[in-house]
Amino acid sequence: MKNRTLILYVTMIVLALSGCRTIPTSINQATNVPKDRIFAKMQVLSQSPSSLTLIRDTGLLGAEHVFEFWVNGLLVAELNSGDKFTTPVEPGTVIIEVRMFNVLGKLAPAQVETVLASGRIYVYRAGIDDTPRLHLARDLDLSK
Repeated sequence: MKNRTLILYVTMIVLALSGCRTIPTSINQATNVPKDRIFAKMQVLSQSPSSLTLIRDTGLLGAEHVFEFWVNGLLVAELNSGDKFTTPVEPGTVIIEVRMFNVLGKLAPAQVETVLASGRIYVYRAGIDDTPRLHLARDLDLSK
């Protein structure tokens, strides 16, 4: 009985400390977003477009919430935990945004404004930190 109580307390502490925090998902382990969760195709006129990938990190809690992926004010796709989505994008200044809706209401979106170079690959990660807040950051190891 004492061991069960100890295990219960340890489990509760781990859950409290981890909160909704997500952990990085390997690009090889991430699953492609299914077609029914892709809402728009980016209009690309360039002969050498940029490639933009968003990886939705995984986590213990918060996995049931969908992340919306927006590019220049256009809803492009919805990502579940462990999903990835890649799209060609016109080079130049781009605003990338991630939004999440949950039972508590809308969390503040995470937004990045960046300049994409022609023919380059850009990989971003989206997840939840301890606060809980959405985060959106470029993965420099995967971007080329």
